[in-house]
Amino acid sequence: MTELLSVYHWTIAAGVLTSVALALIGSQLASRSQSVQALVISQGSSLGAVAGFGFLHLLDSSHDHGEFSLLSLPLAGSLLAGSGAALLCEKMIRPSLPARNSHYIALFAIFLSLTYLVTALVPSLETHMATQYFGDLAVITDRESQLSLVIAFIALCLLGHFWRTISAASFEIATFGRVLPGGSKPAVNRLFVGLALITICVSIQFMGLLFTISALFLVPVILSHKLEGLWNYTIATALIAAIGTVSGFILSLWHGSLPTVPAITLSFLLIGACARLMPAVNGFMFMNRRSLGNTGGKGRKTEKTS
Repeated sequence: MTELLSVYHWTIAAGVLTSVALALIGSQLASRSQSVQALVISQGSSLGAVAGFGFLHLLDSSHDHGEFSLLSLPLAGSLLAGSGAALLCEKMIRPSLPARNSHYIALFAIFLSLTYLVTALVPSLETHMATQYFGDLAVITDRESQLSLVIAFIALCLLGHFWRTISAASFEIATFGRVLPGGSKPAVNRLFVGLALITICVSIQFMGLLFTISALFLVPVILSHKLEGLWNYTIATALIAAIGTVSGFILSLWHGSLPTVPAITLSFLLIGACARLMPAVNGFMFMNRRSLGNTGGKGRKTEKTS
């Protein structure tokens, strides 16, 4: 096991930082009620990556999946298609439009159909399509891991520096439907949107749709309405994302037949459920101690009266 961990040290580091960055981004998107838009963007990014692979095959270009560069066609396709999906969500669907989620789901269905169509036209893309959806951290190369690690690290640094301003912008979007003018919030919000788009697209390309969606929304959903205070919620989200990634990956290595990403997703769920129960247990014990103290006080008062 130690030897396997040493082999996958870049992959584990990249998975941990990426999952933490995605979980923090997802918590902001969830508070803005933009989860469905993120799902559409993720599917659009997956379509771009698969189309990039399709162009490589049609051009008969020799391309090693493990030797991606920043300008490679699949990664460029992922970023371009994800950006296009984000623009469609913003421009074509007005915020005041009723039943917006229905329109977002319609876009998702279109992108999903186009992805399958591209795969049908180039049958050799079936493996790449499966990788784009379910992912497998065990097959990510060191170069891919290092690129993901750098992008996730930059995202975490910027998120940490502007976290309070981003949270204030999320509050205004949730309350007023937009970021109010004045101050640095509009500029920081644009930075957050671009950062979220790049992080999601790179994660889709290298780690797959399932990993990206699970890291984005599973942990924030589990912790919703259970922790008070921005700091406590942020720390808990980051810890569960990091611990879930490491434990799920180790579990998949220990039990060789388990795929990495589903194991990580289940780890998110189990660790998040345990963290969700802990405040309830502590609150229950505190209430019992308080009730016992009140009972004792009443008993002493009764004795003194008699």
